[in-house]
Amino acid sequence: MKSFLKIAAIGVVILPVAGLSALAQDGDPVIEMTTVDCRTMLKMDADEQDFTLIYFHGYISGTKSETLFNGPVLREATNKVMDYCIDNPSAMLMEAFEKNR
Repeated sequence: MKSFLKIAAIGVVILPVAGLSALAQDGDPVIEMTTVDCRTMLKMDADEQDFTLIYFHGYISGTKSETLFNGPVLREATNKVMDYCIDNPSAMLMEAFEKNR
């Protein structure tokens, strides 16, 4: 990832959003997070993949009531999620995050 602090800042802004559908504008896709599989995430372009990973990290942090940003820990978790997805492309991305966060 380009600048982890930049990405983290974006994640902090996105964290309060109730769902991706809240960001949708006319013509934008509405995405149910539980239906995104690893293969889909792995095929995304770099910017879309970064946004998706940030969003999922924010979601998981929110469900765990985590308020501490620990860059090295999140970087390691991202690496584990990516490795999990490479090894299990048909797995749901939410499952990858739940097992590796």
